[in-house]
Amino acid sequence: QFTVTSYSTIIDRLSKSGDFAAARQCLTRVTQAGADADVIAYNMVLGACSRAGSVNTARALFHQMREPGIMPNAVVFNLMVNIHVRLGNTAAIVRLLGEMRQVGTS
Repeated sequence: QFTVTSYSTIIDRLSKSGDFAAARQCLTRVTQAGADADVIAYNMVLGACSRAGSVNTARALFHQMREPGIMPNAVVFNLMVNIHVRLGNTAAIVRLLGEMRQVGTS
């Protein structure tokens, strides 16, 4: 039986190799198996999305992580801000900075 730790190790390797699709699929398997993914697992996949420039996937994951109550940490917010900086999406950056203040990570 895989644990969140073993899945996190796999997600980390996939993310670092640049295979964000496989990393996201592994994260999905964690949640479908009934295990609780943690913010670190989301950090890893979001980092891979950021490196790949996959904005839509990153946005979806950012919202998905909150559904079970996983609160984004400073790393998650920074990854999301960096994605939007590269796009020049000032409105999204301002919104994210406001959310950071609301949850106390600014």
